[in-house]
Amino acid sequence: MELDLHNTEWDCCVVGNGVAALWVAHWMWSSKKSVLWITSEEPYGPERAMLQHGWAWGIDRLSADALVQELQGFENSMDLSPLEVVYFDARSSKRFRRFGEAKQEWGAHEKEYFNKLASQVAGDSNEKLDLWAWHSKLCAFHETGASSGPTTVELFKEPRFVRVQGWPLIELKTQDKKITSAVLSGFKASQPKEIRARQFFLSDFDEYLPGLIKDADDSQTLATALKGRAYRAGFGLKLWHKDLESSLQQTAVVPLLVNPAEKEGASHVLGRFLRQDSESLQSVWVGLLTDEEVEDNNEILKKIKQTKRAVERAIPGFVGSITREAVTFEPRMLATDLVKNRKDAALGAVLLSDHNGSERTAESVVRVFRGSENSGTKTKSRSKDPEVGV
Repeated sequence: MELDLHNTEWDCCVVGNGVAALWVAHWMWSSKKSVLWITSEEPYGPERAMLQHGWAWGIDRLSADALVQELQGFENSMDLSPLEVVYFDARSSKRFRRFGEAKQEWGAHEKEYFNKLASQVAGDSNEKLDLWAWHSKLCAFHETGASSGPTTVELFKEPRFVRVQGWPLIELKTQDKKITSAVLSGFKASQPKEIRARQFFLSDFDEYLPGLIKDADDSQTLATALKGRAYRAGFGLKLWHKDLESSLQQTAVVPLLVNPAEKEGASHVLGRFLRQDSESLQSVWVGLLTDEEVEDNNEILKKIKQTKRAVERAIPGFVGSITREAVTFEPRMLATDLVKNRKDAALGAVLLSDHNGSERTAESVVRVFRGSENSGTKTKSRSKDPEVGV
């Protein structure tokens, strides 16, 4: 039976994919709010955030503690470990050295990214915690194994939490300069459904959201609030391995060339190994691309091959252990915000994004938490008992 979504005014409607959308949707539900989450696909796990946005998953302690404390409703009693990053130094007898110990020369296209990473290394005065394992549990809490195609999943009834996945969003309606409802295409053979909510959260989405607003002035208001970012393209490489005894537990940074001809042309990749169980080993690697490489597919493929050779130098047997691989080109892997005083709201909706990295995303979501502390009462942790309907 079709779920009744349009005859209720929801406490909040979250529109978007990614980690920020998941964090906000889960927090609103744990705050005893009814939540409708409009998304294109399953919630993003930490692996997807790393491959698509280059997240190293280091977050400052205050933000990490706030996330763990606020996002209740699943078993989250776990210690958060410091983010550990090592650097492969082929010219040192130690080989892998703590990030920051060896002198590193970054390429012009990657300098901003790795300079930020340098501030996220354990032992720094502003120590960062690794949220990978914690977010893996949160993501698993929301995964339903839904098949591809439009799906409606009722996760909880008290308070109500529904995820509408893959149904086309055809309009965002506004009134008095405020988003008041979202219109979804018809379920099965029914007419389009207009869904009203008291509060809207807009995150990264497949559709261009300002284009879904018919009022020209309101559309321009949202477009203005979202623009002002410069993007650096990159690639994501996911590998499946047979047994590899020398796999690392830390996040690793590996230079593609030991002695690059030009320091400004140096390139590095960031990666980590994932052991799903005693027999399943995977690794994920990300790298940024120069402007010249972005324009040439052959150069991108060369860089990916170079990545595997470079990691082989660092971890003998790496290439021979690969059984399968998946490669993605990410035109917007790293974002630079060109707006100094960016507004995090427009048309009454809160604006969120994964594009600026894990730390910026955590800080923006925590601001939502703190700004709404008096608007609802937090619940105690509840066990997962989902009810699924399609």
